[in-house]
Amino acid sequence: MLREAAPEPAKKLEADLCWFDDTPLSTQRKYLLRQTTNTVIARIGAIKQVLDVHTLSHATDRHDLTMNDIGRVSLTLQKPIVADAYDSHPGTGAFVLIDEATHHTVAAGMIREFSA
Repeated sequence: MLREAAPEPAKKLEADLCWFDDTPLSTQRKYLLRQTTNTVIARIGAIKQVLDVHTLSHATDRHDLTMNDIGRVSLTLQKPIVADAYDSHPGTGAFVLIDEATHHTVAAGMIREFSA
């Protein structure tokens, strides 16, 4: 019987986000990332690509996410969380982002990669 490796604490994530809010994502703001029972402060480091839902192509020249956009982003967390890639374990690979000021849920995310 093969045994899977234990999840490692991660402070840097690459994730796919679906943006819900009227206010576009800002790399200058802090957000609260809620994953399982963890809530940590997160910053978006970069928007790597945005999916064009009409052509299913990925734009790498866009630097914003607006309502209903889906994009790949890098995040840095204030403290590490124990996480998995969404494809391996959806329960620990999913999260929501919450606006720190309004406490509105602004995005849902799926972790694709992570590192310490």
